Amino acid sequence: MTNKNIFGQSIVEMIFSIAFLALFLTGSAVLLTNALGAKTKGADRKKAAAMGEQVIESLVEKQKNDKAGFWDNNYLSNGITDGLLNQYPGYSYSVAFANRTGAGCNGVGETICVDATISVGWSGSDNLVTFSRFFSKVE
Repeated sequence: MTNKNIFGQSIVEMIFSIAFLALFLTGSAVLLTNALGAKTKGADRKKAAAMGEQVIESLVEKQKNDKAGFWDNNYLSNGITDGLLNQYPGYSYSVAFANRTGAGCNGVGETICVDATISVGWSGSDNLVTFSRFFSKVE
């Protein structure tokens, strides 16, 4: 019986090592890509939330400072227009008002209560961030 010294790796071990390394690198690349995508999506949603918050603040300010103008049906149907789009390039928003009826909101021939729905979207995505705010003439 002879005792052979075996040096090095066999071709089978080499193939398994390369395959394992390829799987590891592919998984790492996918994980990194998903992490960067989530960070970008989170940043987009954060900016959209900030824009929506400013729209709501603008509506509240207009209701407090110009009650007659705020409750004018033309104003409610047209929404608001201001310089907000310049602060958030690539973002857009819409404001929709819906009359609310029910306890304390039944006016005769006039709008007493509305729900404002603000939708904010951004280019490169079909996602929307939506906010709602209740407004009432009754204090």
